[in-house]
Amino acid sequence: MKIESLLDHLSRVKKQSDGSFLSLCPAHNDRNPSLHITPKEDRVLLHCLSGCQPEAVCQAMGITMTDLFTDSELTSPKKIVAEYSYQDEDGKELYQVVRFEPKGFSQRHRNGNNEWVWNLKDVRRVPYHLPEILVEQDTIYWVEGEKDADMLWSYGQVATTSCGGASNFKPEYADYFTGKRVVVIPDNDAPGYEYAHQVGVALKDKAREVRVIVLAEKDISEWLEAGNDIVELPGMEQDTLPSPKDGNYAQAHQAITDLLPLLVGETLTREQWYRQIGANPFDPKQAEYRHAINKVLLNLSKTNKKKQIVKAGSGFKVIDDSVEAIDLLGDASMAINLVLPFGIHKYCIVFAGNIVIVFGSKDAGKTAFLLNTVKMNRNSGHKITYFSSEMGRDELRNRLLQDKELTLEQWAGIFTPVMRSSNFDEVLDPDGLNLIDFLELGGDENEYYKGVALIRRVYDRLVGGKGIAVIACQKNQGATLPKGGSGMLEKARIAVSLDKGEAKLVVAKNWADGIISSPVGKNWTYKLVGGINYMNIKEGDYD
Repeated sequence: MKIESLLDHLSRVKKQSDGSFLSLCPAHNDRNPSLHITPKEDRVLLHCLSGCQPEAVCQAMGITMTDLFTDSELTSPKKIVAEYSYQDEDGKELYQVVRFEPKGFSQRHRNGNNEWVWNLKDVRRVPYHLPEILVEQDTIYWVEGEKDADMLWSYGQVATTSCGGASNFKPEYADYFTGKRVVVIPDNDAPGYEYAHQVGVALKDKAREVRVIVLAEKDISEWLEAGNDIVELPGMEQDTLPSPKDGNYAQAHQAITDLLPLLVGETLTREQWYRQIGANPFDPKQAEYRHAINKVLLNLSKTNKKKQIVKAGSGFKVIDDSVEAIDLLGDASMAINLVLPFGIHKYCIVFAGNIVIVFGSKDAGKTAFLLNTVKMNRNSGHKITYFSSEMGRDELRNRLLQDKELTLEQWAGIFTPVMRSSNFDEVLDPDGLNLIDFLELGGDENEYYKGVALIRRVYDRLVGGKGIAVIACQKNQGATLPKGGSGMLEKARIAVSLDKGEAKLVVAKNWADGIISSPVGKNWTYKLVGGINYMNIKEGDYD
């Protein structure tokens, strides 16, 4: 479709200095132009500043997504995949809404010659499934879109909608629902809430009862496809009808669902959720948005099937439902002969894919632990990569020059030092010995939980390889856990705590041969010289 033809479907079109256009968005009740139309060489891009999806905008315009292509050679043939018939009181067809593949919608009616005319000019509009609605005495569900309505019909429920969404809703539809009981189920986006608001207001003085169901999923079809039971719907009804302000809920829902894949396994307080989504925890002007965030989190945690979030104390945890099949009959992995400072390897061992965590207070010797691990394993056959997040070339050179055993030239031949401070999973060698010095969590304690996800990403990268990772992270002096809490140690097969002059074994999952009781609590004292040399090492008793 040419840009001129497309603009004919829109109102209050204004050309911008860059050649793009602004207009009222037909997919929601727009008062200030919010639809950005950008012509490209082969297509037209639509972006609603209020969040309407391009598919919804096209449907409201009566065009399909393929009409956005300006070069007919690039346009795939449109295939009709569904025809939704709108009928009058006696069952006579008035018009159809047609669904295409690639996804798109259009409306048509028959003229006096029984030919299809692809518009609804001068055609009477009615709710979907009008004949059945008129005789129904029980609950009628009002959803957005014919597909959702028919989905409910397939479950034995009476359901309706109207074509064109919020921008084409007609208050006179409510006349058909006089004395009826209607339950409105909005789509979980801003246009969906506006549409549901218009429906609710129109029905308020006509229907005998109007209630609403707010879903955690995008719409009723997704809710049912997620495995939820249709019999649950009556128990989910609420008295409060949606208002345009409930667009906050849709915005929060979208923001949270976008975050979920990045926070698998994490538990966040409400304040941490606010910060992740960009809501100021203390700004009075954002109180309604924070309330919407709380509501989304609570609704997601109450979903019965395919739950993504669960309540965890005063916060909410993102469920990690990933699994990896264990091949019991496959080749057995051999323990890796990893040598560690203080003789830790005499008490516990590691296998391919394992993670070792070294967490220490400032100047306790984390870097020394990692550099000594490099030196002790120089003949292991593994490629050794040392990721430095804070030491540049000169500082690292000076540190290595303090070593009392190897020359700088010898150091240069045994490992590959690189500068890297983030996203270690993207660059580490799944078959090598990777030493990360160190995992930065920033200065904001509300952000420390991110460290768990960072370690999990390293773990996932190692799966299937022959290598391991030794990760240094921070802790406060005298603390028993690293910054980020106990979750930082979940993937560790060995974990060592360092305070100035003292090392303690706090995690030992795989005991070495001959060890018959847990070595956890084993400790050593030492003196650190030159930032790299452990001197006067003395093995202590178990704590």
